[in-house]
Amino acid sequence: MIKMNSQPDYNIELNTSDLTIESIINQEYVPVGIKDRIREANLLFIPKIIDGKPYFEIETLDLFNYFKELESEDFKTEICVADEDFQYRRYEAIEDYLVIGWFLLKNIVLKPFINKLKEYLKRKLGKNRSIELKLTIKKTKQTNTIDLEYKGDIDDLDRIFDRLGDTLND
Repeated sequence: MIKMNSQPDYNIELNTSDLTIESIINQEYVPVGIKDRIREANLLFIPKIIDGKPYFEIETLDLFNYFKELESEDFKTEICVADEDFQYRRYEAIEDYLVIGWFLLKNIVLKPFINKLKEYLKRKLGKNRSIELKLTIKKTKQTNTIDLEYKGDIDDLDRIFDRLGDTLND
């Protein structure tokens, strides 16, 4: 585990992760019809499992649609659940942080993902809003994944992801 906490106003942790595309595809909640699309995607929206059922954060569907509109040949987005099984986690009593969700992305799309996420969040929430975000980043096909958990202000994302980029390139 690597802790990157250079200021008291945010916290970021990096941990090795066992999450892989194949482990996601093999979950009961993933329908056969989207498994190939999940394999091709480089940005996945992953549910939180509560009592054996997949749930997403309140912001997920709007954010997913935003990223789907930005899709290109090099940037493919998928959500890991069938439309009829999509359900929100109504645990939104958190006032300090807006919980964005959990994503698996390939390292090659990290910068565009962060830029578009910041653009989305600033447009939707304005400045000086604190968020909670969990990313699982796959460096290459041959390497393990890294979990990143971030709690802090939207405006600190640039500085944090610049440092993260340095760590991933080591």
